Amino acid sequence: MLLVSVSAGGATGKTGDESPVDPGGAFCDNVMRVLSIPGGSRQEHYQELLSAYPVQCDWVCQDTGKDIADFLNAAHLEDVLGSVISGTLAQSGEAGGSFAAEFAKLKESQPDTRKLLEFYVAVCERRRLLRLEGVRAKYPRIVFLKNIEHGNAPRAPMSISTGPYKGKPFSPGASICLLDMSELYGRVTPLLEDRTGMLRDVDVSFDGERILFVWKKSATGDDYHLYEMTVEGKSIRQITSERGVADVQGRYVPGGIVYHSSRCVNVVVCNETIDTVNMYSCDMDGGNIRRLGYDQVSTQYPSVLADGRIIYTRWEYNDRGQIYPQGLFVMNPDGTGQSAIYGNNSYYPTSLIQARGIPDSNKLIAVLSGHHAPPCGKLALIDLTKGQDEGEGITLVAPMRRAKYERVDSAGQDDVLFQYPYPLSEDEYLVGFSLFGKNRSQRFGIYYMRSDGGRELLAWDDVGSCRQPILLVARRAPKRRPTIASPDKETGVYYVDNIYAGEGLKGIPKGTIKRLRVIGLDFRAAGYFAHEIISQSVSSPDPTIRDEGKTPDVEKSVAILYAIVIVIVVPPGQSERLGQRKKQPVI
Repeated sequence: MLLVSVSAGGATGKTGDESPVDPGGAFCDNVMRVLSIPGGSRQEHYQELLSAYPVQCDWVCQDTGKDIADFLNAAHLEDVLGSVISGTLAQSGEAGGSFAAEFAKLKESQPDTRKLLEFYVAVCERRRLLRLEGVRAKYPRIVFLKNIEHGNAPRAPMSISTGPYKGKPFSPGASICLLDMSELYGRVTPLLEDRTGMLRDVDVSFDGERILFVWKKSATGDDYHLYEMTVEGKSIRQITSERGVADVQGRYVPGGIVYHSSRCVNVVVCNETIDTVNMYSCDMDGGNIRRLGYDQVSTQYPSVLADGRIIYTRWEYNDRGQIYPQGLFVMNPDGTGQSAIYGNNSYYPTSLIQARGIPDSNKLIAVLSGHHAPPCGKLALIDLTKGQDEGEGITLVAPMRRAKYERVDSAGQDDVLFQYPYPLSEDEYLVGFSLFGKNRSQRFGIYYMRSDGGRELLAWDDVGSCRQPILLVARRAPKRRPTIASPDKETGVYYVDNIYAGEGLKGIPKGTIKRLRVIGLDFRAAGYFAHEIISQSVSSPDPTIRDEGKTPDVEKSVAILYAIVIVIVVPPGQSERLGQRKKQPVI
């Protein structure tokens, strides 16, 4: 008897019955069969157990800290099972009391391995029922993605087959799947499968009736484009179609879509084989495309906060080191109000990715990862009221613990791995997690996860990974922020509300700043000679700084600008001309 599973073939995968018939009994039967085989001949049978009974095997892994092979090879297995049952009873709520009384009677009868194993499975099933009770009642349907992911796209090449940058690798075969948790072990149904192309980046409309996704139908004859599918009829329409560009990571916003695209036609500073993607927006039919971000390197992983702003990861090299350049930024859906929200002046965390707002909370959930690292890492809550840099306000979860400050390039890869969290609350999440809790494993399953580390496996794949879970449910649309951008104008207004705010100018008295250097950037569209950006000083105004610390407006027609404060430090007895200058970036 096989439980819920999505095989490598997607639509041809094992999906089981809605209500499995005695799954625990079948698991116990097969475990006893494996135990009857001499130890040296069991290896292939362990894999059969993992494939046929992954939920039960994951219970063993989380309760014992061992994989199924080590568990079954343990000396005095009856004693191990007795200890595990005692620990599991403590997690079974009020029902644990009745189970505890039964367990006491069972121990008096000197039970054999089979009886102890049956009792352990019964306790775990009760625990699963309690853990998933709220999710199954409120959010029984979950959409997720099954594919093979290469690197931290868009850091990894985008496989744009018809454009100027022919990135690779490309691994065909992917599915968009629906998990129905009406029954305890659920049922998985493929909604869309492509054996020769690639599906990625799913999102669900606010009314819960449509799924936004990215589709590249072949390795050599197509690019990544945005598509939309209705849930009920599974009708599909294409939203973007430009040849030679990649449109990825689409997200619904009130009245339209935001996404990242390589149509900016830039390449990454440190590697000209990697295409840059910047933020764009379009109408629901793909019209009225607007570029929202003009960034030197890529922005990625957009998500919409409850207040209507877009939070995203920004990869930037200006005025910072090469290894720690990926913090969290926010912007309005029209591209205005772009500002750092966490980690813009930090060595730690190295990279903040896949951030989302948490319902009914001011906190964020995100994955702490590295720079030269895959798109996974440690799971963390971020409390912005406690700080915005160097780990302030960050708590690692599953289990909850204090964040350990470190300056490491490939950070977050030394333990079990998380990716693409979808928060239900501050304490409950749907998330991709290293299958069976195996350290450093990039084979992910979809899990229900609690902040204390308690978990239940919901969906898995026999070969690849399941990722990007999202509730298929109608939900309140975020606040619709007014559009204040004027894309038809040829000039823009840049301002700093308080030039002395923040760590960069901490301790500098008001009235000290006399000059502001404005730098314009032009980014390369192709690789040439050394890895370098093109920059030039386009304006060096000498404004009169107001007493309250505000700078006057600086305008520049069609330019990408940032500013550096020039602080004149005048030692006693010297003139200003001989003083040292201290540069501080402020925009």
